[in-house]
Amino acid sequence: SLGFLQKSLFAVIYRGNLSIMMRGPGCFYLLFLFFMQSCSAVETLDTLPLELASECQESEGQLLLQAGAAAKPKEPRARLISELGYLQRADIKSNMKCDVLSTGESEMLAKALLESTRPVVVRLHRSCLELYTFLAAIENSPKEPPPWVLLVVQSDIPLMVEDKRRIAGLKGLQACYAENLRELSEDSEDITTIFHPLPIGLSQHNGTDFKEDIIAAVKATPWAQRKDTLLVGPLSISRHTPEREEYVQIFRKPEYSKLVRVVEDYMSPKEFFSLMAEHKAVLSPPGEGFDCFRHYDALAVGTVPFVVHKEIYSQHLQLLESAGAAFIAPPSELTPRKLEELLSEIQDPPSRQLLSMDELEKKWRSVF
Repeated sequence: SLGFLQKSLFAVIYRGNLSIMMRGPGCFYLLFLFFMQSCSAVETLDTLPLELASECQESEGQLLLQAGAAAKPKEPRARLISELGYLQRADIKSNMKCDVLSTGESEMLAKALLESTRPVVVRLHRSCLELYTFLAAIENSPKEPPPWVLLVVQSDIPLMVEDKRRIAGLKGLQACYAENLRELSEDSEDITTIFHPLPIGLSQHNGTDFKEDIIAAVKATPWAQRKDTLLVGPLSISRHTPEREEYVQIFRKPEYSKLVRVVEDYMSPKEFFSLMAEHKAVLSPPGEGFDCFRHYDALAVGTVPFVVHKEIYSQHLQLLESAGAAFIAPPSELTPRKLEELLSEIQDPPSRQLLSMDELEKKWRSVF
């Protein structure tokens, strides 16, 4: 649209990096828009918003990079923890949907941070290329950034000890929240002080779809009237998720038939949220990474997720346990007796306050 192209062009020029690449008449059209609005486009860095968003799109067979100050999100404001919530609440943010232009994106994020005059929260997509380019830009700059907090999102791959050391040494950094955060024996005291686990939150297809309207529409069954059997819903299974397949194979055995309900057919999000809300517990083993969307989907409708305990993720598991999650034995150690005992011990999860984006954002900004 006309307004979208205007905003994209002015934002790129404001950043001082003309990153729009087009061929043919589109270039002249953008220059015409700039001429029409040149007077209103002159603003200082301090008066423009810090948000930064980029995405790759196809335009007449050509790749178009749009970069600059993002408009306020059109999506409803996320109230429960999710990737969308992190995108909305961060001050400086990446929203790259493909890897082709990650280097330029991370350099722009670093520039926005270094030129900020106030404390900020930075959201960074965890691709290696983007992460390392961003780190190098901060490390090599003579400028001192303001106090800032880093959110490392959208990755099943945990930060390695070398990555954590580099991040911990960044100028001005007060805290780093990272998804699938592991506690390593090599971690020094300064690393353990700086790093905190970041939940991946509610399930989202592309990081921007909104599930809270579905959750709000679900009529959750009162706890005392819920089904006592463990729900095992449809699970994506691959060579990276061996535990999922092991659990499914175990729960198909006759001795578990009265304790478990296995549902393998595809269900829409609305159908599955409603089904979870009828049960006291649902199986939620690790996905491609250790963390799993189902943990938070379940807690959002008052269902206890049964998660696998791994000591290397203990800090993250403490958060889940405080929100109402329970730990199921590994497949090799599970028996019908153990499962029956676990099902008899679980309780109605506490308030969804622990899933609140407002509360999590308060933690980020409390260090400023």
